[in-house]
Amino acid sequence: TGDIPFRKAEFQITCSVPNHTMQYLLALYSIKRKAAIFIFILLITLHYVHTAYAKDIESENSRVIEHIKELIKKRPLNADLYFNLGNAYDVSERYLEAVDAYKAALKINPKDTFVYYNLGISYNRLGLYNESIEAYKKLLTIEPDEADAHYNLGISYGKAGMHKEAVEAYKKKLLFHPKDLDANLNLGISYGELGQHNEAI
Repeated sequence: TGDIPFRKAEFQITCSVPNHTMQYLLALYSIKRKAAIFIFILLITLHYVHTAYAKDIESENSRVIEHIKELIKKRPLNADLYFNLGNAYDVSERYLEAVDAYKAALKINPKDTFVYYNLGISYNRLGLYNESIEAYKKLLTIEPDEADAHYNLGISYGKAGMHKEAVEAYKKKLLFHPKDLDANLNLGISYGELGQHNEAI
């Protein structure tokens, strides 16, 4: 579906120049050669800067992962360390390992809503939508007024093809934030998937 992505603080880096940008530059080159050359050089420079920066970020994140692992050896019952390890794995797109880290955190502190929140996201990235749904359901039994959990639950329902349930989840989100654009958009998409086009408008 056309759902808006999950809500989660993320750091994303673009490491390439899109094809449509290159096509635009070639067209511009034939009209204003000097301007096109300047823009082209600028974009290529930014491309290499971003690529190098991305590599630095990944290298630093690997060091963070190893550091947290060392801390866990010293404090194996510290749930926050496992939570941060899961977050570090998530940034590196190592989602299976993130899931394992979050589960380890929950074994120590099964009431931590932040862990369930990010666990649901990692499951979704893996295409494990039913598991993602269960993570958010558990979160909401602990903190039923967590508006963004209802929102993310709606996305998981939608990806699982459970559009009726997605509608209800987005409605609950909108009880807290009725003007939320993303929730309203996804609610309309879910209604459309159900063939209820009047409600989708």
